[in-house]
Amino acid sequence: MFDVEISAFILALCLVWTNGSILPEGNNPNHNTNTRIIGGQVVENRTHFAFQVSLRLDGHPSCGASILDTRNLLTAAHCVTNTRGNVLRASRLRAFIGDLNIDRLSAATITRWIRHIFVHENYNIDTLQSDIAVLRVDPMTLGRNINYIPLAVNVPPPNAICTVSGWGLMGYGGIPSNALRFVNVPIISHAQCVSTYGNTLLTGMICAGYYGRDACMGDSGGPLICSGSQVGVVSWGVGCGLENFPGVYASVPHYKSWILEQQARAIASSIRDHSYLYLIVLFVYIKALTYKH
Repeated sequence: MFDVEISAFILALCLVWTNGSILPEGNNPNHNTNTRIIGGQVVENRTHFAFQVSLRLDGHPSCGASILDTRNLLTAAHCVTNTRGNVLRASRLRAFIGDLNIDRLSAATITRWIRHIFVHENYNIDTLQSDIAVLRVDPMTLGRNINYIPLAVNVPPPNAICTVSGWGLMGYGGIPSNALRFVNVPIISHAQCVSTYGNTLLTGMICAGYYGRDACMGDSGGPLICSGSQVGVVSWGVGCGLENFPGVYASVPHYKSWILEQQARAIASSIRDHSYLYLIVLFVYIKALTYKH
């Protein structure tokens, strides 16, 4: 986290007095994007998945996300855009964090309304390239049950075992799970994935999964974790757990610099807010001195 914060802070210094633009406002179910977990098992210990977030759109569970830091979440762009590719109003989205069961919330659960949505500028609603977004929330306190997940530097080699997690369908066309579930899946080589998906597998996409073990309907935006760091964001696929059709993820290493830039915007915004507050206090203080004399 220290390295991430340093990198983000350096970027923030360049953004403090600039106006980072937010994309215009406006859920996009293309490419079988509403995916959830099949072939997995129930998570028993929240601390092992402290980074997991459930997003709700208009009050209903819609997608997954992961914690980047105290103010930012990572998800898929198609989770926060409509069928025309327009960014949703942030006020329609709320994050539920800290619990294992999305129907029986406990004292451990915290909620955060989404304040701002940053969608990758090259996101394509038709191809799902650059299917990645950062969500700004009010600050939260990190701890054992609510914590960030480091971002991976590289994509692991083929056959490396990773973990994808989320709430939802336990089989294609099945019923959702109220309990957080996870499944271990292998990284699939780029060449093997291209042999399946052809030219629909674009730059910035990676594949993971095998027959009977995959993400499925509703967990889009959730994390793919390998060796303790996030490698992918659930994006799309054909069916769920079908033979020779692995899940497709937005590659976190590919988009890492963009993600750090969005984190830096949060720091820059905070610095600007505190700078304005300081100037206001200073102005009032000077006026007070002037009045006294």
